[in-house]
Amino acid sequence: MRYLDYSIAYTGISTGLLACHSASIHLALRRRERHPNDSLLVLHHWPRWVRMVLSFTALLFSLVPSMLFIVGYIGAAGMMVAESWTFETSFEYVICNILGTGPLVSIVPKSVLGRGLDIVISLLTQILAAAVLGVFAATALVLQIGSFMPAGAFGLTLAIFVISLACMLLALLCSLVLVPVENIHLGSAFTFMIGLICRIEDPLTTFQPSTSEGEFFTAICSCLQLGTSGAIIGILGGHPRIIALVAAFQGANQPDDTSVAQGSSKCDTPNASQPLKSASYSVASDVIGSAAICKAESATSSGRQNAPKQLFISGSTGLYRDFLNATMELEYRQHNGRPFWRSSSSSVLKPSIYLFHTGNSRWVISKRLDDGSQCYAFVFAEDDRGPAQCVGPWMTVRTDGQWVHDGLTCVEQPAVTSLGE
Repeated sequence: MRYLDYSIAYTGISTGLLACHSASIHLALRRRERHPNDSLLVLHHWPRWVRMVLSFTALLFSLVPSMLFIVGYIGAAGMMVAESWTFETSFEYVICNILGTGPLVSIVPKSVLGRGLDIVISLLTQILAAAVLGVFAATALVLQIGSFMPAGAFGLTLAIFVISLACMLLALLCSLVLVPVENIHLGSAFTFMIGLICRIEDPLTTFQPSTSEGEFFTAICSCLQLGTSGAIIGILGGHPRIIALVAAFQGANQPDDTSVAQGSSKCDTPNASQPLKSASYSVASDVIGSAAICKAESATSSGRQNAPKQLFISGSTGLYRDFLNATMELEYRQHNGRPFWRSSSSSVLKPSIYLFHTGNSRWVISKRLDDGSQCYAFVFAEDDRGPAQCVGPWMTVRTDGQWVHDGLTCVEQPAVTSLGE
């Protein structure tokens, strides 16, 4: 079989299996109400690690290679017209530029149209590769692995060591497959693979795949390299030391002082005619109509001194669970005359969230300090009680826009103090 034949067979089989699996998931969802943790590939009642590994594997071995091969087919059709090449030659020229596996043919575009099309394909490929890296960095499996890494310099060093070890292990496994395919020594295969995974421009070995099978396997390994790079970005990008380094250059990304209201201590009954919103979801008016009455003007008298230094948000299983389940740290200022809390860890993929009083009758969790009209979750305030003392329940939004209690709880978590305090 030729390189092109292998790519067509792989794309057809992988997308076909993925479509069948997705169809079975769809049939299962038709028999019951959809859960926020249900997706095209997994069901919410499956074990969490199974859901994370399955979705990551489908991306790595099916969606990404098939997508890149399809882009190669489209680009090959254009180059075939522009340069009068055969479709096979055009595909081999385009796909090696997409995957960065080295030239498979010894020809280059000569016409202005062919060179212009080559530039366009290269630019689109660059954008597509960056998008793929971002997708892998944002997967639940990568974020979960990143959360296991300890904070501090030791944790960052450990993360770098583990990632390096994982890359060498991946190169070794790929080498064991390449050895019988190309009939070469393991040392040459490993050197070639480590250069491919690390994107070393100057070859570490003179070996290059010479069979169609070896060239196709190298293409699949190049897709694995994209997944590996995305995982590295996700793991290291969310490490506290990296976040602190970024903050040293750009600041802590705290809201401006002008956005924090200091003087208001009024606590009014919420207006049922003004529904609460979160992102693009509207809150049903019957939920808002059950608002509790906020009694006294003295609701702000407790101040920051009596507020817990930490609050622990957990139990959420809904749409925004990855944002909501977090430890909240007390801030030194007040908002609407009340103390407020900010999530203790944040990254590009998981920005800070705030827990604050709206100034009327709700404690809310939102991505910005404002009037609370847009939020991820809320609970009706009771007298001058803090968010951990409210009877609740906490309400979060579902995929259909309805507000429900998904198990979210807010409890006090005392801050650890030194012996000298």
